[in-house]
Amino acid sequence: MGVPENWIDQARCIRTEDVLRERGILETLKKSGNGNFAGPCPNCGGRDRFGVNLSKGNGGVFNCRGCLASGGDAISLVMFLDGCSFVRAVEVLAGPPPDGRGETEDQRREREQRRIERRERLEREKIEREAREAEELQNRLCYCDALWRETVPLPPQAIAYFAERRIDINAVPDQGSLRFHAQCPFDGLTLPCILARFTAAVTNATGGIWRRPMTREKPKSLGPIRRHVIRLWPDEYVELGLCLGEGIETTLSAALGFPHRRTLLQPAWAAGCADNLRNFPVLDGIEFLTVFADNDESGTGQEAAITCAQRWMEADREAEVLTPTLIGDFNDLLRGAS
Repeated sequence: MGVPENWIDQARCIRTEDVLRERGILETLKKSGNGNFAGPCPNCGGRDRFGVNLSKGNGGVFNCRGCLASGGDAISLVMFLDGCSFVRAVEVLAGPPPDGRGETEDQRREREQRRIERRERLEREKIEREAREAEELQNRLCYCDALWRETVPLPPQAIAYFAERRIDINAVPDQGSLRFHAQCPFDGLTLPCILARFTAAVTNATGGIWRRPMTREKPKSLGPIRRHVIRLWPDEYVELGLCLGEGIETTLSAALGFPHRRTLLQPAWAAGCADNLRNFPVLDGIEFLTVFADNDESGTGQEAAITCAQRWMEADREAEVLTPTLIGDFNDLLRGAS
């Protein structure tokens, strides 16, 4: 006798989002816009390898890069979470089948034992994976530290680079803590580059490195940068207010070239990428945040800035978003106005 279709349909009517909420998983994930959430996998851990999009599928689709598993409905999610069969997942969602058939006590014990063994295996793999990731992170940080030690203060050619963009880098304390490396590794080459150091937004611990080749290639980062910023103005300049932009050049342009309410938009930090801007944490002691949005055609810059500002306002802080009037960023606007 086959499995009743109407029984399966009852399970299919349950949304993926409902299962995630019921099991307390959704609250462990962070929203990144457009119905997307990411965070630790309930099976294998990690930081952001488990992703959910609640706008797709039947109330959400899920994917885990660590477990190499994905699905688009509540049944597949329960199978993933519980390590069970299709029929058992339907029973979890819709109750026992109409004909009263269910698993025997021996079958239940066997299933529970398989589940325990699977959890133990995943836990061992998680510990091993986290140890490898910690070692890799330390190696990357050591490499960044060594590269940073080889840097020198900005030479005339680097200062001229900023001047071409209508940025007076000497007007920033300690030239924004930017440095120069004459033979910096970059995409398999060694190029003269302007460098900046990422630091953790909350703790100020050193992280990865931002590199801008003098040969005009797009900048690239090296090492850990997630939830980090580039402190163009040091902490001692930050009191009650702070400005935050995405790229270094656009942040410097807004801070130096566009007074707002008769006040310079300083001190200012650069997030380095839209994701860091979007997830910039609410900091103790800062009461007002001004966010410089890139006016991208895709809308990515604007969405990241608005999401950041909204989170600060939800924490009872003041926040505003400033956006260039034309497509582009504040450096495009500065150069166009010059």
